[in-house]
Amino acid sequence: MFNIVIYGDVTNYTFYIGTLKQITFRELILSSNRLTGTLPASLAELSNLKDFRISDNNLSGSIPNFIENWRQLNKLELIGTGLSGPIPSSISFLNLTDA
Repeated sequence: MFNIVIYGDVTNYTFYIGTLKQITFRELILSSNRLTGTLPASLAELSNLKDFRISDNNLSGSIPNFIENWRQLNKLELIGTGLSGPIPSSISFLNLTDA
């Protein structure tokens, strides 16, 4: 396991995240990193993701529909992200747990 430090405008990391899809990500925890901007669409390619947390940031835009593609996801934290709009109904089909 290794740590990657990401902060600031996440739109600047679109290419970087796209190159990381070759790594099998199980967890992507970016909470409290002062992130801004919108979530890059390249995150959709992280199909093995089980844990995604982006709470306590200053993002913009809406909760992306691509979260529905993360079929193995069982933990999702989007508290205080700055994202707005409706929660995509497709998220209800994921097997999320409280643990």
